[in-house]
Order: sequence, then structure tokens, then C-alpha cells
Amino acid sequence: LVIAPTSSGKTFIGEMAAVTQAIHNKKTIYLVPLRTLAEERYRRFKQMYHACGIDVAISSRDRKEDDTRIGSGRFEIAIMVYEKFHYFLLKYAAFLSGISLVIIDEMQVINDPARGPLLEEILVCLQKQEKKMKVIALSAFLENQKGFLAWFPCRVLTSYLRPVELRKGIVRNGIFKYITHNEKKVGEEVFFNPMTVRDNCREDYILETVRYFAENNEPTLLFFPTRAECKRWAQWLADKLEDCPAEKAIEELQHMEETLTRDNLLSLLEKGIAYHNSDLSWEERNLVENYLQKSEIKIICATTTLAMGVNLPFKNVILSIDKVESVNGDYQDVRLTSLTFSDIENMGGRAGRLNSGKKEEFGRVIFLAHSLLSETIYQNLYFNFLRDAMEKNDVADYIGERQDKGKAAEEIIPYPETDDWDSGGELGAAGPKKKEKDLTTLLLRLIVNGKDSIDAILASINEGPLAETSENSGYWQLLIDKKRSREKIDDSLIRLKENGLIREDDKGRFYSTDAGTLIIAKGIKVDTYLYFLSWLAGSIKGKISPLEIIFTLTLSEDGKALPIPYPQFYKKGYQKGKYHYTDWQEIYRNKLLSLVFDLGEEGKEIYQGEHGLQKGKTGIEDYLAFKKTLLLHDWISSREIRSIEQEYSLYHGAVKRLGEGFSWLADSLVAVAENVDWKKEREADLKKIRNLSERLVEGVEEEGLSLARLHIPGLTRSYIERLVKEGYENEDCLKEVGEKELGEVLPGRLVRRIQERIKEKKV
Repeated sequence: LVIAPTSSGKTFIGEMAAVTQAIHNKKTIYLVPLRTLAEERYRRFKQMYHACGIDVAISSRDRKEDDTRIGSGRFEIAIMVYEKFHYFLLKYAAFLSGISLVIIDEMQVINDPARGPLLEEILVCLQKQEKKMKVIALSAFLENQKGFLAWFPCRVLTSYLRPVELRKGIVRNGIFKYITHNEKKVGEEVFFNPMTVRDNCREDYILETVRYFAENNEPTLLFFPTRAECKRWAQWLADKLEDCPAEKAIEELQHMEETLTRDNLLSLLEKGIAYHNSDLSWEERNLVENYLQKSEIKIICATTTLAMGVNLPFKNVILSIDKVESVNGDYQDVRLTSLTFSDIENMGGRAGRLNSGKKEEFGRVIFLAHSLLSETIYQNLYFNFLRDAMEKNDVADYIGERQDKGKAAEEIIPYPETDDWDSGGELGAAGPKKKEKDLTTLLLRLIVNGKDSIDAILASINEGPLAETSENSGYWQLLIDKKRSREKIDDSLIRLKENGLIREDDKGRFYSTDAGTLIIAKGIKVDTYLYFLSWLAGSIKGKISPLEIIFTLTLSEDGKALPIPYPQFYKKGYQKGKYHYTDWQEIYRNKLLSLVFDLGEEGKEIYQGEHGLQKGKTGIEDYLAFKKTLLLHDWISSREIRSIEQEYSLYHGAVKRLGEGFSWLADSLVAVAENVDWKKEREADLKKIRNLSERLVEGVEEEGLSLARLHIPGLTRSYIERLVKEGYENEDCLKEVGEKELGEVLPGRLVRRIQERIKEKKV
């Protein structure tokens, strides 16, 4: 386990380890938590090592083209997201037989309630393998580090040194008082005259600090808790500051797909300012990152999309003390809470990046204390601990100089545990806690992962006589409602047996069936699986349509759980702050009914009264299902993205995220259909669902699928539609067309990417 500051070279360790395995004819799996990180690592490895003959593959929810060769071992390095790796572990018994090394990047995700329990299952599965393999885990600073290391049996290599010195401190009355990360020296800088700011005025402090950095040409990142805040503050700064426009960035952006976020960025770039969050398309985010590196963009307001895995040359990072986090990984239950110590270290690590192309003397991590209260809070939450750590620990020991060359350090980073850093009782030596609402799916997951007796199951949820034994304790503490818990467990086990998802032998041992394993491998709920089975049985052979499939997905339990944001902006004339779903439920119901009748599908069972399409009482879940269905149906049509944004009051990035989520759910429906022999009996219908799953990722019509499967960065739905209209429907057509002809249809940057991809495939 390698624990080190952000930007200190952890990814390079993983990269060199993977290449070392390849040159010894061994195979490596490289795991990352996000599909965007998978794409970035994949492009990096392909660019660096493909020409050397190292075969690199990728597998994520929407990148399935390499799955067959990964399953059969025809690769040297495979980049996979956690979920797909977990799927392979459960579905293919011999998957790991030829693997020599597994690299787990961003290991700090183990404490995230959405992904942490899944990562724990992966670690447990790797430990249980008869053939022992190497595992290298790469982590920024970990919360609950003591508890994690007590659970995870590993050698620990820790590094406290940063390649570029960081000054961490507080701005109060124009003076930046700081402590340096490596040398632990204290100092001061003057940023502005205290007479230019009002006390208790956050706006003044932000404006004057950013103005100072802009005047000194220092690229600066400001973190905000929400997408709306980062966009609002970026616009506010653009209105207040005078700076040079990012002319080349503006020119390139003007030739990109027309979206509302593009319009927002164009106005900001006139002042060399931008924002970076998940509302932007990939191309828009990529443009912001590229022109920051080219020094045209100097100020970026961002959410945590820039807190993981993105290497950009910021000199300064200004932190807000708050963050938005989901409780138990549930988007419907979110709260505003304080940054943790690890959050501050990892987000602040964006400053003073080593590979910025400049020789940086230092970077800065800054808190703006616009009031005496805020200054006291920052001192108590963060800087007092640093001071105490310096007093308790020898400085040479703290920065790791005591380590012998070539040996792994066994010390634990002297950062706060639960007693030092109040986390509301969520963390401790025993690990974080997660309340499980879906008991039936939880029990099935435990059985699939080897908890084959009632005592082992009870121990996993902190009940029963074996609860305290180490072999049954996990890192995550899974909690259930204690009221009538044993009765509910027995009822859920009976339900799993009755639906053929588990079996019980005469000794009381539980075993998962193929269907039960499929549910856990795909990461869906038992109720979703049973609903899919019901629809598959009632659908009419040869008559299913994209609308019917989408409506089925949105009505499933997992479909209901996929979030669609509240309106992100308001149409002209609509009173802000007065949005109510009751104003829209009849509108969306009537629109969906009209679409159903237009397609001649009114006789299908799924649209009948049970689901609220008949006039009557409609709940919030029904309303959201109607809205998601209409939105996704528009997304895979030829309707322009700007029109979709305006219709649903959502930005492009939010629409694409929803499409990606339902693509995964459609892929799960394919797997369930294959499990009930649709592959033999209804191959054409199965293909229709499979194609829909791919179409939902990029929002393309059927004719554009061949081009979407090329996975060329920036080749979005509007460009694919242009190519199809000009007769360039597939890769073969693109091979035949010249650069000049292609340039009449697409921007030059896309022409170059297409030609590079075709050349790469020839090699």
C-alpha cells in the first residue's frame, strides 16, 4: 500500500510496475474508480506503450469492446473500473488465473459509502485466491488510516514529501500566514491592503485574493461544494475582474457543439476565467484543462471533479470549508458538512504540480478567513493539529528522512484519527458504518461473497454469536434496522429461495444460483431483477420498442434510484424558487401518453393504469419516471442538445450522466434476458436492447452506432449526425474519405483524432 500526497508520483509507480510485468511476459489489471479516469489512463498507456508492442485493453460500463479478450487473457495491461472487475470476478471463475499483478488506484475511495463496500469485496476476493498474486494499492491520504491498516494485511510505503513545496495557511486582513508542507517553516505574505475588504464579507476576500493572483499571472483553482455555486462564483468574478480574454480557447469553443454550457463558458473566457464541473461535456472540460496548461485561462472555479486524478498546473488552491456528501451513498439523502483533514490534504494537493512545465518554487493552499469566527474555525479544524503534530514529532521523522534507502516505511502517517478529527462517530478503528435499506439484496450479496451460514450472515451485520470474530468482520460495518431484524432476515431468505436466487442444503448452508450471482455481479437490486423478469415474460416477441424499454428501466427500483437533478436553471418568465413537480406531472404524463399513441403502443401492458399513465393520482416517483422516459427518448433521437437542455432545464453534462446510468441498467436487462434464453428464442429483441444500451451513452440514433463505437473523444451526437447525413456511417467510410472532405463536415481537431484512431487500428 503506497500512501503519499497528491501529485507525488503514485500513478507512476503503478505504471512502471505494470510495464515491468509486461516485459516479463506477465499480465496486469489496473483498477480505477471512475470511467473518466479509466479513459485517461487508457489513452496514456496506449500513447506511451502501444508502439512498443504492449497490448492495452479497457473495460468500463460503456467500453465493452475489449471484454472478450480480457476474459480470455489476450492483453498485457487491462484498465478496468471497479464495478467491471467485480463483475469479471463473479462471472468468470478462471479470470485471475493468468494475472500476475493487480494495481488498485485511488485506494482512498475505500471510505466512500457508494464505492467503498464494493472495493472491500474486491480486496477480500483477491485475498481468497489460491494463486497468490501481487497487489499494489495507490492512495492519497486515508481517513481512518489506523482502522484500515488494522484490517488490510499489507506492507505500507508512506511518503510525506511533496516534489513541490506547499504553503498552507489562512488569509486574514490581507495577510497570508502559512506553514510549509515539507520543511514545516512558518511565514507571511501580503496579498492586499486590509482597507480594500469589509469584515464579515466573503465576497471581498475572494475578489481581492483572486485579483492579486491574476495580476501576478498565477493560475488559481477555487473549490466550491456544488455545481451551481462554482458556476455562480465564476460569473461573479468575471463581472468584477478585468483580464485578458482566452482568445484561442474562445475560437476553439465557438466551433464546438452548441450547448447552454458552451454559451456560459464563452462569456467567462472573455476574462480568462472558466468553471469545471460535471455539467460540462467532455470536450468542454478538456478545453478548459488544455488552455489552463497553455496559460490562457488563469482562474477556474470547480467542484470535486478536479479533486481526483487530474494533473493541472495550479499555483494556488482556495478551499471552501464545506462539501456536499451523500449519506450511505444515497443521492436522495445528502448533507452539507465540513471537509475532513484528508479532503483538505488531497484537494489542496492540486497546487504546485510538478509536471506543469515550469519550475515552481512553491504552491499555496489557502483558506479565506473573512471573519474572526471563520479564522477560529480554520485554526481549530486544521492548523492547530499541524502545530501539535510538530510539537509531538521530530521533524525529520515527520517528513520521512529517517527511512532507509530502498526499504518500505512502516510508520503510520501522523494524521488525525477519529479522536483527533471529529467525524460524527462515523469512523473509528472498526471502520466506517453504512445503513443498508435493501435487506434482501444485502443478504444475497453476503451469500454470493461466501457467507454461507446464518451465523456468518448475522456476524456480517454485527449480530449473532460470531459477530466479534475476526474472520467474519469486515472493514465496513453494515447496519440494518434492528426492529424485528431476525424475523425480517428469515423472511428475506425465504423470498430469495422462492425466487430461485439461493439454495440451502441439508446442513443449513446457503449457495447462490447463477441468477443470484448475476444480480450481485451487475450491481442491481433483487426487486429490479424480479421486475425485469416480469416485463420479459409479458413483452410481445418482435414488438418491443426503445420507448417501452426505457419506460421499463425507469420504473425499476434501480431506475427510480438514478438521480435526475432539479431544474438547473429556469425558463424565461418562470418564477425562480417556485418550482413544484405538481405543476409538471400532468404535462409530462400527457406528453408521454401522446408519444405512446403516436407510436401505436397504447395497447401494451406496461402503459396501463398500474403505473399512473391513466389519469388519477400520480406520485413523485411516477412523475420522475415520466420525465426520465421522455428525456432519454429525446436524447437518443435527432433532437438538438440545446433544445433538450431548454425543454428539461438541465445542462448537457447532467443529461449525459443520466444516459450513462440507464445504459448500465439496459445492459443489466440484457444480462437478465440472456439468463432466460432470449439469446436463442428472441435474438432480434435482445439485440434491440443491447443497441439501446449503447445508444444511451452518447445519445445517438441507430444509424450512428457504428461511429459511436469508435470512442473518439469529442465525437458527440451532433457530429455523428453530421457524418451520417453526409453518408459516412462507419469506420470503412472514414478510411476512404480524405482529410479535406472530412474537414468540410467536422472541426480540424476531430479530423485529426479520427485519422489517429484509424492509423492506430492499422498498427
